[in-house]
Amino acid sequence: MLHQALAEFESCVSLSHGGALYVASVAEAHARLGNRDVTLKILNQLQSSSRQCVSPSSIAFIYSSLGETDQAFSWQKRAYEERNASLAWVKVAAESDALRSGGLTTANKRWRAEPCLSNALRSSKRS
Repeated sequence: MLHQALAEFESCVSLSHGGALYVASVAEAHARLGNRDVTLKILNQLQSSSRQCVSPSSIAFIYSSLGETDQAFSWQKRAYEERNASLAWVKVAAESDALRSGGLTTANKRWRAEPCLSNALRSSKRS
């Protein structure tokens, strides 16, 4: 199923002429498939591109899919600081599973240590 999703996202990239959202989705799919080298190459392109605006949350989701929670939290914090609208999905998006998982002690400590993210999550519960 993930291979199908990857193929669909690649079609979206082509149809959108390289739309950053779809390129980020391709990177995340590769990360979930275990294609670390491909993911890092795409991630590097996204971060170094001056012609594309990429949501910090999208970058965080990619890092989360790679299992790099410290980088993921760093990008989620940046999303919060930028008041990025996609941060509202952190509580429900499958891409955030690793960030919410009780098994990730680093992640749990970080949530408690980062009041801005904790407050954002509490605020999203009220909505």
